[in-house]
Amino acid sequence: MNENRGFITYALVAMVFQAILTFNVEASTHATDIIFSTKYIIVDIDNRHISAQLDLKKNSKGFLKQKTKSSIKWKRAANGVIIKPNQPMIVSRFETAPNSVIRVELTQLQLIHLNDKLYQSVRHYNAIDENSNEIIEAFTERSNVAMLEKQKLKRWDLDLTGKKWTIDGIELLTYSEQPYFSDVASASAHFISKKYGEFIFFNGDKVPFKWHLKDNKLIIKTHINGKKQKYTFWKIDKVGNVGIEFVADVKNSNNTQLHTRRGMFIEQQETVFNLDAIVGSWHLGAHQYDHYADNITIPNIVHPGSRWELTDDGTFLRFKLTHPEQGSVIDCPDDTCYLACKFTHRLIAREGNTLYMENGVVSEFEPMSPLRLNNASVGVVEFNPQHGIEQFSHSWLDFSTLTFNDGKDYKKLRFMVQQQPDRVTNYTVRSFSDNSILAHYSIVNDVLSIIADKITSHYKVLSFSRTQLTACKYGDDQICSEGEIIKIDLHNGVFN
Repeated sequence: MNENRGFITYALVAMVFQAILTFNVEASTHATDIIFSTKYIIVDIDNRHISAQLDLKKNSKGFLKQKTKSSIKWKRAANGVIIKPNQPMIVSRFETAPNSVIRVELTQLQLIHLNDKLYQSVRHYNAIDENSNEIIEAFTERSNVAMLEKQKLKRWDLDLTGKKWTIDGIELLTYSEQPYFSDVASASAHFISKKYGEFIFFNGDKVPFKWHLKDNKLIIKTHINGKKQKYTFWKIDKVGNVGIEFVADVKNSNNTQLHTRRGMFIEQQETVFNLDAIVGSWHLGAHQYDHYADNITIPNIVHPGSRWELTDDGTFLRFKLTHPEQGSVIDCPDDTCYLACKFTHRLIAREGNTLYMENGVVSEFEPMSPLRLNNASVGVVEFNPQHGIEQFSHSWLDFSTLTFNDGKDYKKLRFMVQQQPDRVTNYTVRSFSDNSILAHYSIVNDVLSIIADKITSHYKVLSFSRTQLTACKYGDDQICSEGEIIKIDLHNGVFN
């Protein structure tokens, strides 16, 4: 069990899209602070992709719907409720090795009232070896959520007719050769008239649909791959002046996975990418992508760079090229490289430096296997015409490899993060050569502090280039100007 601890939790979290927007509880005037028997939507505060539907009936029974659907029993507890699926609710399945499959099941959900409209969601999971049916690990996850009563959510006020929109979570992606994979892709929706419309999927396929408004819901019915499909959308919040955030219930004749989907519904402007929205840096939450005029992109300043191009129709493409020995490379040193992943970005709308775009990921599941669409979703990016960073931050330093050069010595170091069973995060500096722990680190007020043998060295960024940082190094009894100047190599595959 110990050798799997932490890996299971990481694998589960890795299946969730990276958070791009934070849900604003105050924006929803119908969040509840008292739980009683009715129909709810649960929305995660910190991750705009996570939601669930909860139906609490007066007889202490009900239903919980997220990726799958389960009947439940529920009871009141101090400051909230405890919910137990009648049978363990399958959250995910994934392979850890050939013919070794792990199943993750939700065994209990507790909702604890914190303050105002805010609850803490405490989710208890078991990770189970499907071959032996033994529990490998039991673990708990927590997050803050809002409880929204379905019947009290606001009515749809978007003028849909005659317009085109990009909608998250329309197409379910599954592949026969990957039985444990499923995800969703966004689609373009043209509301042609007050009753009829057409979806255009990420790959260009088209299907007609019928739509209507009922109470506070938008309902769309269509056929996809010969299967009836019904989407029921509830409006959760506004997104700028270009659309809304929603939670949707999805049903089809195939008892589809991913019953509850959350995303954005953005009106398409007559706009496409040009260099004025590319060359500079894109900021998606804690993630940063620096796009340079020589067609090089560097993620979070320290990760392997890649090539990008702008197509004639204004689509931004980025390519991950892999060398069998060197891994990700910007340019292939020989003829053995292959395309492992392609990122497609289509601009939907723009408000100042806020870009709303559809992001698609087409990648391999295994080395050199056929490329498949992994997901496509609406993202919100803050554009900055400037490149790089001005200070140390966990957003780019964690899990990075850097070489510190003080003119006398070169030290190639790895900055690693590990969460302990007691939920304390351990930040360690390790040797690149043998992974041994050399020190611990922290970041306070944009300053990196490394503690080794009870001696603390502080580092402050002075200047940035895409291959190297200049920093001052100083001790506890000094300030930056009294320290020494050092260079820090970034190891992102760029050499100039």
